[in-house]
Formats: sequence, C-alpha cells, structure tokens
Amino acid sequence: MQESTESPFTLYTLYGVYETNTRFDCVKLMHVGYVRDIAETVALKFFRKSGCKKDFMIVNNDTKKMISHCLSEQTKLLLNEYRD
Repeated sequence: MQESTESPFTLYTLYGVYETNTRFDCVKLMHVGYVRDIAETVALKFFRKSGCKKDFMIVNNDTKKMISHCLSEQTKLLLNEYRD
C-alpha cells in the first residue's frame, strides 16, 4: 500500500513559535519543532513569562499559515476581539 504524499499532516511538518505584533507579522522566532503540542506549550510559556503583555503565534512553516495565537489584552482591545 502506498502512502499519499499530499496529506496536510506529515511527520516532518515544522511548527514555529513567533513573537508577533497586532498585524500578525513574524517579529522574532522563539522556537522551531516538529511537534505541535510542544509548540503550543512553548508559546504559552513565553506568553505567561512576558506577563501576558506580548503576543505570540504558532505558524506551520511548510504552509506559512497561522495555527494559533496568544494575544495580550491590549491587542484584543485593538482588534475588537475582547469577549467577557
């Protein structure tokens, strides 16, 4: 049986954790790895370490699409994403 090479989920997908701004530009690379769960944990660690004042996002480096993000309260207010 042949494996399809067109699958969006491969063992060799790189995930990058970036410090970002309100326009979701990749400002500073903080971590690169193959495991999405570890990338999410690292992003949350950096977010909490900054006192929840800096924004971070996880990017699939193969497709260059944002997977998830941690936003500060100030950024949420600027983007009108604040919900109680």
